[in-house]
Amino acid sequence: MRMAFTLDDLPVFPHMPLPDGDTPQFVAARIIDAFDRNGVSGVFALANSWPLDVDPKHALILDDWIAAGHHIGNHTHTHPLLNETSAEDFNHDISIADDLLAPWISKAPLRAFRHPLEQWGNTEEKRVAVNAHIDRLAYQSVGVTSWFYEWEWDRAWRHLLQTGRTEEAERLKAEFSQDSNSCSCKSRVLVGQLLHVSKHRLNTSVPLIAGRLAASFVAAFLSVFVGHAFLSEGFDFISHEVFTDEPAC
Repeated sequence: MRMAFTLDDLPVFPHMPLPDGDTPQFVAARIIDAFDRNGVSGVFALANSWPLDVDPKHALILDDWIAAGHHIGNHTHTHPLLNETSAEDFNHDISIADDLLAPWISKAPLRAFRHPLEQWGNTEEKRVAVNAHIDRLAYQSVGVTSWFYEWEWDRAWRHLLQTGRTEEAERLKAEFSQDSNSCSCKSRVLVGQLLHVSKHRLNTSVPLIAGRLAASFVAAFLSVFVGHAFLSEGFDFISHEVFTDEPAC
């Protein structure tokens, strides 16, 4: 089974504080190291551009990501949710990110865009208007097949660290790593069942697209997860080719 690994919200995840002592630079460096130690390259990070307005030094994180052999895509400027935003405002947010992230997006093998939280709009009018804007900017929409909901675990993990319960924090991290591997394997089984029962001609190598966040909790366990998924469970890592495959049916 093929899997593409993607990362959301580089250089700074906007919705969770960092643990004491962590910085966006530290988190990104740990994620880069985890991929490097497991021989994984060509990972798309779907980036928000608002941190560049807050501190121009955040651009160095994007530079380091590219230098490590990975790619940058557009994840909007301020991470608005389309279901809660007008199409006009959402498109404006995409365009701001398109401008600010241009130096890094231009180095990628394709122009990738991902909707925040995969919300494509709660009305047909929104969906059509935003998709037309994405097409005008020549982006390829990059979805997710396998979520791991690490933001739900991050809160508990940070609380354990902040209250000095480091052994419990380590156990939580181990439990989440096991849960993530279980989710990946379940996704593989579901894809296999889809291929078996479908009456349509399907691509027999339908890949999984895993989505993670640029958060401290992810950086803390990522190397173990990647090593287990790609070495123990037999997943084959692929890069941007998954986003340009022919449709599954």
